[in-house]
Amino acid sequence: MRTVLVFIVIAVLTGCVDSEDSDSSTDNTPAGIYQGTITPTPGLPAATALITSAGDIAIIADDITVGLIGVISGSAISGSLFTNSPPPVPTSGRITSVSGNDIAGSYSTTSGSGLFALTADPDLYERGASLAKLEGTWDDLTLILGDGTPTWEIEPSGSFILSTTGSCDGYGVFSLIDETKNEYSLDLTVTNCDTLDGVYAGIAYLFDTTGTDDSLFLIYTDGSIAGISSASK
Repeated sequence: MRTVLVFIVIAVLTGCVDSEDSDSSTDNTPAGIYQGTITPTPGLPAATALITSAGDIAIIADDITVGLIGVISGSAISGSLFTNSPPPVPTSGRITSVSGNDIAGSYSTTSGSGLFALTADPDLYERGASLAKLEGTWDDLTLILGDGTPTWEIEPSGSFILSTTGSCDGYGVFSLIDETKNEYSLDLTVTNCDTLDGVYAGIAYLFDTTGTDDSLFLIYTDGSIAGISSASK
């Protein structure tokens, strides 16, 4: 298993945002699963993003060097930017362009600003969701909890147990956001894990590695601590 838990602290702001100055062409930023780029400092790494139909947004660099997590209303984004140099910083952003499957935008913080450019995968997002697709044992490829390799044991109801060969454990439940879209929400409680103990909420989607829907991407936070997971059956 590759150790990739670089970011450990995220402060997510979920307050309402003012969209009165939104560009009319971007007032309805489409939900979806996206691939593209996001600027950190320095460089322009590849990025993965999920915008849910409920208004959640997460843009995470594939090399886990920068991430923007928050909420979106129209074209306006409110959240936090986190890097491998905590603490995270409050962030505001805006979708500045929507053209077909492509979106682009900018964000700013008290310490700097950046850009992102993303292209949707409508076929992946439009697959739909079901708890039956999540059922089974998933080996986590990225999350480090203590000294063990995590596994997610997901039941047909969506309830799950997160376990490791170390001391850390967890449990919770997945729920459908919109069964016609490839998007899920989750609630996770982590126990026996020192400073990582807490109640987390997050979003997830399925993607393909060697087979259809055989991999699961998750992002979750308790408001001050967060985890990013990529798990496969």
